[in-house]
Amino acid sequence: MKSYIFDANVQQEGDGRWSAWIEALPGCTAWGYSREEALEALKDAAELYIQDMIEEGEELPKEGIQVAESPVVAVNLWHDGRAECVRVPHYASPGGTVYPGAPGGKG
Repeated sequence: MKSYIFDANVQQEGDGRWSAWIEALPGCTAWGYSREEALEALKDAAELYIQDMIEEGEELPKEGIQVAESPVVAVNLWHDGRAECVRVPHYASPGGTVYPGAPGGKG
């Protein structure tokens, strides 16, 4: 089992909403009314994005990604000291089996 961890970008927009995206996955973006909500939506979007890549036989990006050979839990610490625990994806193998989970990011 491998875990893939992507850096995420989070930015507050002029209307108060939060945008989140993963540069290593072009077009993988999401938004929410809080940064936590934006990251949760991004986690879901990234899971679908990666599942599609695996199903299509595409290679995962080589940059902007960390790969661990075991399950991982990511903890995001915001500048104001608040913590958020995010489940990180557990994807297996060349066979294309995808296990539940999704990338976390740092804001």
